[in-house]
Amino acid sequence: MIPLVVCQQHGIGWQTVLIAYLLSQMLASLLVVFLLLGTHWAQAEFYEVPEGSQMPQGWYRHNFATACDWETSPKWMHHLTGGLNYHLTHHLFPGWNHRHYPALAAILAELAPRYGNGLSLHRLS
Repeated sequence: MIPLVVCQQHGIGWQTVLIAYLLSQMLASLLVVFLLLGTHWAQAEFYEVPEGSQMPQGWYRHNFATACDWETSPKWMHHLTGGLNYHLTHHLFPGWNHRHYPALAAILAELAPRYGNGLSLHRLS
């Protein structure tokens, strides 16, 4: 409401404010879609729907097989994505704040091979 009042005082119509608002929401949604698609489809494994209610490979292996992390450079881009680039880490530690995800991802990268899990960490730079 405030942007509408301020813009009208400067001769900018409500249609322009509405279009700017809608475009900003579409751009933000597009960013989230690209981040989520990239973290689930980049080198991910796809499974047939299992009979019954149990996944044959277990919850941990399923997360490692179907999600990945994107490591961003420069580091400030991590704040821009709100931690969505560390999507595997988010699935494994959903209650943790996203500022801890880079450190958790580094620990996962060290521990995952020891337990037979392939960690998919892609670097964007």
